[in-house]
Amino acid sequence: MLAHGCFDLLHLGHIRHLTEARKLGDKLIVSVTSDRFVNKGKNRPRFMEAERAEALSALSCVDEVKINDSPDAVLMIHHVRPAFYVKGIDYAEAKDDEGLARESAAVAACGGEMIFTSSQKWSSTELLADAGDGEPGYLDVLHKIDWEPFGEALRMINSIRGTGWRLFFVGNGGSAAIASHMAADWQKAGQIPAMAFNDAPAVTALANDVSYDMVFADQLRMHRRPDDILVAISSSGRSPNICEAVEVAVDGGMKVITLSGFTPDNPLRCMGDVNFYVPSDRYGVVETAHLAILHSLLDASVDALR
Repeated sequence: MLAHGCFDLLHLGHIRHLTEARKLGDKLIVSVTSDRFVNKGKNRPRFMEAERAEALSALSCVDEVKINDSPDAVLMIHHVRPAFYVKGIDYAEAKDDEGLARESAAVAACGGEMIFTSSQKWSSTELLADAGDGEPGYLDVLHKIDWEPFGEALRMINSIRGTGWRLFFVGNGGSAAIASHMAADWQKAGQIPAMAFNDAPAVTALANDVSYDMVFADQLRMHRRPDDILVAISSSGRSPNICEAVEVAVDGGMKVITLSGFTPDNPLRCMGDVNFYVPSDRYGVVETAHLAILHSLLDASVDALR
């Protein structure tokens, strides 16, 4: 059997639905909508795809969990070819749901059958709204950040201390201030040569004579060496001049750490060797979180010197 959904806030309705689905056969596979295709409104998903998959995997009625990187379950249905595709009772009367119609056709094409469970099904979206779900605060967002890349980022930076390799920082606006701040701190306290490409004459000359998209890439191309590290900071993760700088760094054999925010599908998020993502669309929250991440890395690196 195959069940599919967002499962952003796992609740009793989901558990009853999946328990009933499991009784239909000998194996229940649950596919989870990937972050970039969750279309539930602002600040959703509240839990990232890996977290939602982990929660579902903990249920005894679920045998396997897959991330579905598609707007509907059609491709997953063709991949799994389930005998039964199980949906909640709330979909039984959804005659105008185009996505459900495509899924129904895919199930039929695979020789399977669409089944609707009888369990009461609550809506995660409505539950979050009823709970007075508003803008998550600064601490809320810090708790939602995936900190797993922290160890690899720290190891990467510590490995260049004393080698002559350097740390470069790039960012626009508030992120430029973070870049300058961290370049100064890493050089002074972290004892690693560091530089931010925010010199006003250089930036304005390149913006005027070449392109603002290339203000960091052109400078980096002159300084880069293999095994140097670029820290690329962009709240949206979509700033063309930051992405251009990362491409120059990668082409030059540099290592890259990215810090981004806003939407989970921003391009910068998958361009680095290590990528930090802040799940918020508020500049202040994202920028504060980026600074917290970088200061935490610096503190841990300095502690290693003692």
